[in-house]
Amino acid sequence: MSYKTVVAHVNDERRAARLIEFAALFAKAHDAHLIGLFVVPLPVVLNEWPDIAIAEMIEAQRKSYREEGGRIAEIFKDKTAFLSRPAEWRQLESQYATVAEALVQNARMADIVIAPQADLSWHLTHTLDGAEAAIMESGRPVLVVPNQGDPQPTPSHVTIAWNGRKESTRAAFDALPIIEKAGHADIVWIDPRTGSQAAGDLPCAELAVAIARHGVKADARAIQAEDEGVAAALREETRRSGSGLLVMGAYGHSRLREFVLGGATRNTMRDMTLPVLFSH
Repeated sequence: MSYKTVVAHVNDERRAARLIEFAALFAKAHDAHLIGLFVVPLPVVLNEWPDIAIAEMIEAQRKSYREEGGRIAEIFKDKTAFLSRPAEWRQLESQYATVAEALVQNARMADIVIAPQADLSWHLTHTLDGAEAAIMESGRPVLVVPNQGDPQPTPSHVTIAWNGRKESTRAAFDALPIIEKAGHADIVWIDPRTGSQAAGDLPCAELAVAIARHGVKADARAIQAEDEGVAAALREETRRSGSGLLVMGAYGHSRLREFVLGGATRNTMRDMTLPVLFSH
């Protein structure tokens, strides 16, 4: 297994250079074709606008997005010039107010998607940051890059969060190309205090053996945390081990439950300090 097509979603000029640099180095490490994607959304029409002004306002906003896409395209061209495989830039026009549908459709034709962490201080984050939509709808692994810190495209140590569910299983094996290059992985069993009889005593031990068959030094351990404490426990575990990537299943519980009660996916996406590969 290898990654040969990488889609990097870039819809914010402020974060473009950093994300593109990460994506270009990731693509180089995996000898992959890199596609940069910018989506021009359909501007939101407000009811209080006079009818005569609506078309003009829509076109003005579209023009502004197109110009931003053009500037990001130049950054993309500059930051990917060193790649031996020429990178590809796509600027698409959406018929919706968000970028989600266009991102998902392009993601489905890739091996992996790279996207920035949502910027909750940005008023456009809910329409132009698409990592969550890609995770939930594309069927592809999504490597989310934190907005802070010094994220490493080729980590030497990976932490796999394991809870015995479908989502964490998919994430562990979706991440194999990265894990094989890293050469060292910790498989961490997240065990609630009530325990789990269905998955066995320490199922991450067997997963560690399976990962080790790929030529990787794999260690298994268990940590205890209830749902609301899983994200914090994983942050501490990656800090302790010096891991450069966290691998985890996304939304093993419903998104509504996580929105109301909190949960590992939601809290990790909000507070992440290192790249996280999510699969659903």
